[in-house]
Amino acid sequence: MLGVVPGIGESIQAYKVAKAAKNLQGMKKALDKAATVATAQGYVSKTKIKIGQIELRVTAATDKQLLKAIGEGRDTTGKMTEQLFDSVAKQNGFRVLSGGKYGGNNGFDHVWQAADGSVVLIVESKQIRNGTVQLNPNGAGGYTQMSEDWIRQVLDQLPDGSPAKAAVFKANKNGTLKTAIAGVDRQTGKAVILPVKVPSKANIRR
Repeated sequence: MLGVVPGIGESIQAYKVAKAAKNLQGMKKALDKAATVATAQGYVSKTKIKIGQIELRVTAATDKQLLKAIGEGRDTTGKMTEQLFDSVAKQNGFRVLSGGKYGGNNGFDHVWQAADGSVVLIVESKQIRNGTVQLNPNGAGGYTQMSEDWIRQVLDQLPDGSPAKAAVFKANKNGTLKTAIAGVDRQTGKAVILPVKVPSKANIRR
């Protein structure tokens, strides 16, 4: 992670310690402290990304190939990015839950659950171009991706019996649900994750 602001230094150290010890509860706290606030329209500026991003180590040979291809702009569908980050999540002690999409490719890109059940992450895979990220401001129900209203709208669309739906619903109820953006920074070629919070939008599509 780059940059220093109050509280972020402690988050960096907590993240490193948690990762080394596979202490998922500690990782949860680190991600929570480091959460970056997007605009209500889902925009995250270059400065906020620079301060809030956490670099993820990519060690597997197949993942390195994916990382290279994505960095070169060859992931035209987003499938490579989703594959890469699901693989990295598994290597960091998370379960990749199925059933987070509906109607083709709508819904959650990723739903990851810590092996001990202590935290559930909804993650959107995005291309990081020119150091900035834009979430969809007109997602499900007209709400911005990753906002609480959008999450509720997606949950309503997911089929009953979906592992992702059940995990997100429970985590949202007990306060252990986190949201993040994952992507390959095209300028640096690094895989990063950005814990993010998206405020509710005042005006929505009717």
